[in-house]
Amino acid sequence: MKTSFALSCALCGLLAIVGCSNPTSGSSTTSGAPSAPTGVTAVAGNTQVTISWAASSGATSYNLYWSANSGVTTSGTKVAGVTSPYVKTGLSNGTTYYFIVTAVNAVGESAASSSVSAAPATAAGVSSVTPLTASSVAASGASTYPASISDIQSLFSAFANDASATSELTALSTSIQNTFSGSSALQTSYNNFQTEYTNFPSTKTATFNASLQSGALGPDIALNTATANISLNAATFDGLSIATDSSNLKSLSGSILGSFDAGLIPANIPTGPLKDAKIRFNLGADASASTSTPGLFSSSGNTAGNVTVSANYNLSVSIALSMVEASVVNGTVTSSNMGGIIVLAANSQFSNTQTIAVSSTTNLSSSLSQFFPSTAPVSLTITVYDDSGNTKFTQTYSSYTDLINAFTSITTTTSMPSAIKKVISAIATKASHVR
Repeated sequence: MKTSFALSCALCGLLAIVGCSNPTSGSSTTSGAPSAPTGVTAVAGNTQVTISWAASSGATSYNLYWSANSGVTTSGTKVAGVTSPYVKTGLSNGTTYYFIVTAVNAVGESAASSSVSAAPATAAGVSSVTPLTASSVAASGASTYPASISDIQSLFSAFANDASATSELTALSTSIQNTFSGSSALQTSYNNFQTEYTNFPSTKTATFNASLQSGALGPDIALNTATANISLNAATFDGLSIATDSSNLKSLSGSILGSFDAGLIPANIPTGPLKDAKIRFNLGADASASTSTPGLFSSSGNTAGNVTVSANYNLSVSIALSMVEASVVNGTVTSSNMGGIIVLAANSQFSNTQTIAVSSTTNLSSSLSQFFPSTAPVSLTITVYDDSGNTKFTQTYSSYTDLINAFTSITTTTSMPSAIKKVISAIATKASHVR
């Protein structure tokens, strides 16, 4: 069973910077020559662009013409005998390139297709955030501090099982949800995206752009920056709407670019163990998947072929929590008034382009799993400070897997993931997903 359209779209919704169509040429052809190619798309990657198009009736081959100048014609640089999708490599990141395609047979060459453009980029071009420090948040009031990962585990476990913490986070989450529900500008952007996404099978494009102004998160959150830009694009072999089973799907691509910088307002936080929290992140990601084999993306077929996958992402995040628990049990040791300022800083990048062979008996999702590394490269540091900014404990990890393994006892506790999720979502998640 091959992946469904929704799964394919979700994969690429992680993820590509796509060029916009800009028709510049006629559609008439010499009698007997093929018609001009249609459905041409350009998907940017790292120093490369992938160009795809629908087959032209009667064509035996295709020519690609490209230029770094707009208004490209058949006088541009020619690449003869190409097949769709074609990956043009050796390009410069940040430069916009323009492409047209012609169809060829024994009679002659067709008129040029509409032109498309794309600008190659690395990891969506996002920058690292300025790391948060102990001075970024209010004092915790703690008198003892975690001195190991085990201590941090015990502190978080105490927090997860603290009724006052649950009450505190619930109040914050409700306040933020209510604020977002009352944000007409953001709600309008989200509603427009929902409409575009619903129409995606026929239009094959959807975008979401939103920017929140300072103070837009209500009385509990101090907002500095919140932006989100999302795009999704698709192409089909026949130029028609995406079939229900995705059998005519030729390519999918998407991109997301977002930034967030906000924190709690300590004076307005409900009484509880969490004294302050701040988060800032920059995220950029783009991805695409394309094939020259009709039916490869079908949810019901058993088609064999190749799929070309390209993805880039760049994530930089910094989180600071100021918290204190009256009693923390770590093994046989009980600590009073344990807490402090816990700062997490992470930077991660990934870039890859690969052509993957899919057999008629394998699931497309399983085939794509080999594209992504089992342990994403990351530079991640967790540090505990006292209220004066003195470092009490620090640990660095080279992968998220290492961090998760270090917190195994937390991740296997049913209440802990929920508590961590509430802390993060109370500050960030609602900014990108309005209920």
